[in-house]
Amino acid sequence: MTGACDPELLVTGEGNYYSERVATPWADDREFRIIPRPLPVLGIFLMNLMFVGFFFGIHWAVKQGGGDNFGVYYVPIGVGLLTCAGYTTVMIWGCRNENRQGPWLIYNKAMKKLRLPRNAVEFDISEIVHLQYLTTPPRNRSWDPETLSELVLVTNKDGKLTRWVLIASGLNFRAFEYLLRPLVQHTPLPVVRIVGDRKQVNITPFVP
Repeated sequence: MTGACDPELLVTGEGNYYSERVATPWADDREFRIIPRPLPVLGIFLMNLMFVGFFFGIHWAVKQGGGDNFGVYYVPIGVGLLTCAGYTTVMIWGCRNENRQGPWLIYNKAMKKLRLPRNAVEFDISEIVHLQYLTTPPRNRSWDPETLSELVLVTNKDGKLTRWVLIASGLNFRAFEYLLRPLVQHTPLPVVRIVGDRKQVNITPFVP
């Protein structure tokens, strides 16, 4: 379904929008959970290796161009070390922060109840409207055309419609498929895909 964009269908643009995967699915016979992922040591190592290769390329290019020692060694090495250290620190801090807060979502299969531990709320399956997988521009930055992604739970409890932003991502392509495929497999939660801009959105059922 395609139609005019309701401001509620724009991502909030607030909080941290990570470009890396911060969550991972977990399931057994009793529960399905979306939990923080462990520290991605290999991913951090590979990204730092890319940084090293990039700054080595700058070092080589400046050296071939006859630059002085400051441009050949101090700038690429200094900026490279700061980049690697900064990226690693942000990743470690972000991962520890998410793990400290615990799961985003826990679905009990026998009781058919969904709990959001970070929000200290619980819903019966009948109170859940759907999960929205949004990829739209941020509503609080009207000048910014960039699209971001959010996973949002919409509930209707006692006649009150409420939106719960679960996870935000800086990616605008395949941000949450890795979470939603197992979620659809292990739970009856309906999921809709919403993609668009500030004028128009396309709303379709999420197909794994």
